[in-house]
Amino acid sequence: NEPFRKSWDGDKTRTAGSSDIKTFLKNNSLIWYGAFAITMTEQMITNLTGRLVVDRIIPGSALAIGAASMTGVLLGFRTFSTLAIVPLMGVLNDKLGRKMVMLYTLFIEIIILALFPLSSNWLVLCIILSVQFMTAVSARLGIYVLAGDRAAVNNNRGDRALYMNRFATFVDIGTSLGPIVAYSLYSTVGFNFVILLGISVLTPLIYLILKKQIR
Repeated sequence: NEPFRKSWDGDKTRTAGSSDIKTFLKNNSLIWYGAFAITMTEQMITNLTGRLVVDRIIPGSALAIGAASMTGVLLGFRTFSTLAIVPLMGVLNDKLGRKMVMLYTLFIEIIILALFPLSSNWLVLCIILSVQFMTAVSARLGIYVLAGDRAAVNNNRGDRALYMNRFATFVDIGTSLGPIVAYSLYSTVGFNFVILLGISVLTPLIYLILKKQIR
């Protein structure tokens, strides 16, 4: 049997080359589920931005601006948020700790998501969408930091690379499913159900973070 190794969150984790897939997934549930849930929710909202502009923002505003231009402005703000938040997240992680930063970020994102169905004003909707972009970027950066911490437990460089490759697989699953799920639900049951799904997949992540001993 391969030796168990004490990791940063207090779990007994097998080495990265373990053949016991079930144990490996269980002991890394926070990282794997977080990578999937955060990226899927982010991609759902991002890919529906254009539809929100066409269906809810442009009709409610008196702005002489095309849907493509408005969508470009909002998605451009998302890109700017990524550049601006990276150094800020680094400072907050060092001062408050990874656990508190992730919890605050997820709480804010869930609250922002819950506000989407309640907003009918186009300007309020733009503000909510912009804040959601920032919290989504923060959550994604947070889970990358946690994955990097866990990978650093392995002294072997090949094991670290293997761990991050597995992490990237869950990120890719969430990224791929996000647009498919978003457009499927939007065209059948509406945007509010997309929001409900996003809240539903992020909420268990809060429980996992509270359960783990993250510094």
